[in-house]
Amino acid sequence: MAAKGSDLCFRCHDRGAYETGNVHKPVAEGCLACHPAHGNAAPAKPNPSTPTGKDGAPASANAAPKTHSSLTPAAPELCLRCHDVKKGGFTDKHDGFDVSRSDCNSCHSPHASKAKGLVRPVVHKPAADHDCASCHLEPDEMSAEQKALAIPPLRAPAEKLCKLCHADRMTDFAGRPGAHPPVKEGKCLSCHAAHASEHKGLLLADANATCASCHDLKAKLEPLTLPNRTPHPPVMDGKCLDCHDPHGGADKTLLVKDQRELCASCHQKMEPEFSREIAHAALDVCTSCHAGHGSVQPAMLRTVGADLCLRCHKDHAERYKNDQLHKPVAQGMCLVCHEPHASNNHGMLRKPGSELCLDCHKNTAKTTEGGSVHAPAQRGECLGCHDPHSAPRSHLLKLEEGKLCASCHGITQKELDGFAFKHAPAQAGACLACHSAHTAPRPKLLTQAPRETCLGCHGNLDAESKLPGAVAHKPFEEGQCLDCHMPHGSKLRGLAKEGAPALCTKCHDVKAPAIVQKHIGQPFAEADCLACHTPHSAQGKGLFWPFRHQPFAEQRCQECHETSK
Repeated sequence: MAAKGSDLCFRCHDRGAYETGNVHKPVAEGCLACHPAHGNAAPAKPNPSTPTGKDGAPASANAAPKTHSSLTPAAPELCLRCHDVKKGGFTDKHDGFDVSRSDCNSCHSPHASKAKGLVRPVVHKPAADHDCASCHLEPDEMSAEQKALAIPPLRAPAEKLCKLCHADRMTDFAGRPGAHPPVKEGKCLSCHAAHASEHKGLLLADANATCASCHDLKAKLEPLTLPNRTPHPPVMDGKCLDCHDPHGGADKTLLVKDQRELCASCHQKMEPEFSREIAHAALDVCTSCHAGHGSVQPAMLRTVGADLCLRCHKDHAERYKNDQLHKPVAQGMCLVCHEPHASNNHGMLRKPGSELCLDCHKNTAKTTEGGSVHAPAQRGECLGCHDPHSAPRSHLLKLEEGKLCASCHGITQKELDGFAFKHAPAQAGACLACHSAHTAPRPKLLTQAPRETCLGCHGNLDAESKLPGAVAHKPFEEGQCLDCHMPHGSKLRGLAKEGAPALCTKCHDVKAPAIVQKHIGQPFAEADCLACHTPHSAQGKGLFWPFRHQPFAEQRCQECHETSK
């Protein structure tokens, strides 16, 4: 055996705690004077006044277990082997009460104490004043049956006795919205010792162990000790009373302060959050998002990602069924865009307006010299067109493309309906077929030069202009399609801005001698130019249609028309 006698016991038990102040004589003689080495077959006897630690273990050196099964025999029989209750002065020290059947440990420490008589350090005032009769019937008031009881009878039920001295406090506690059930029911001795204790407030055990006697903390806390868990430090340190009032609070959680004030007393970095312009509605109730005792999630969150936010923001849950989700939303990463506690920006955004969007969409508002920027993009009004969370359309557009553009731009469906001829993309609401939504290297947000934009669909015209011997109309060759055509719709065929000859005469002077000569004196100022000429390209000069009436081809106009004089 590595050690002998009490030395062997002190391999587990703290020797210093057993040798402090006044030491009980048997302690010096050896632990086996009172304790069997291996156990006791005697039935366990409850000892409600004994302070204990977690899981029923002694809370200190002077705290016997909850039962006396480790003693041989149990108190008071064991105590009476040495202490003669009939000896002079013994009864006087106990105010005339016969304590021969009482539990000595309810007042005395079994091992050591700084107080005379091994009295426990925290003593109930009536007991300290030797005023036992304030709670118990005096011997001359007892019947024979009452004198035979182990504990002298109380003058009244315990809850009424406590109220005689603690009336104001008990009324206050019981009247609180969140009164602790034992307080409300007047069961003071559920937590407090009647005579003396090792713990402040006459608690039966240390605060955490007292709480654990009703609240199954072990089941709750054990999972939090595993890796990658986040326990609340006061809970793990057994400091229940740092947060909870043991008697009552403003609500059923028995908190000692308003929740926001309580949490901020430790989490002082939260103070600046309270002064921001927009606060999360849950900021006053931290446990809306955070678990009070601990969590298997980071930051003691009740759950993670969007699941946590959707517990309150239920309207978003339905919207998230849309086909298109913003990537952070799809990944449940609400905090990519939003502050969790407070912000100076609308919607509790981390940055104002487009600054936040541009963190990810960096090139959206960039342009080059001579280019153009969509006004909402330039003003940082991304949400004018896009839903930040989800939409049933691509690019998270709030409305269908055409309707969205028309909500600011004057090309409404009604106006389009007024055109006899409509540009197919405009009619289909496909504005982005020609225009960029945000920026473009050209005016009017055109994604390409006008000629390339138009030829993206009208490629046959380009092919014809490149045939051998082909001659292109100058505006067409220079890509000035909009000199002649309306971009969205027109009352005239071909989306012409005006009919011929009015449109043609904007460039061609009908009085110019060369033009008059080419028309061999025929009156053409009011003629339909397109009756003879193609508007884009043709084989040979003059842009004539490839199939011509023979007299016209041979310039024999007078055979059909009168020659002007």
